[in-house]
Amino acid sequence: MVVFAIGVHESGYGTSDIANDKNNFWGINAVDGDAYNKAYTYDTIQEGIKACLLYTSDAADDRIS
Repeated sequence: MVVFAIGVHESGYGTSDIANDKNNFWGINAVDGDAYNKAYTYDTIQEGIKACLLYTSDAADDRIS
């Protein structure tokens, strides 16, 4: 549920250009100063969801190790 909430927040309830144009609802790699151009692009919403889950899973693994 937390991952869903982050996506809602980052994408402005799915209305951001990054979410709509790049299927990136979590703002993965959307760094300050050039967020749109640096944000990763996914071919489908499903790929964007999978990337977010893998990204958060990998980050959790790094913190636990």
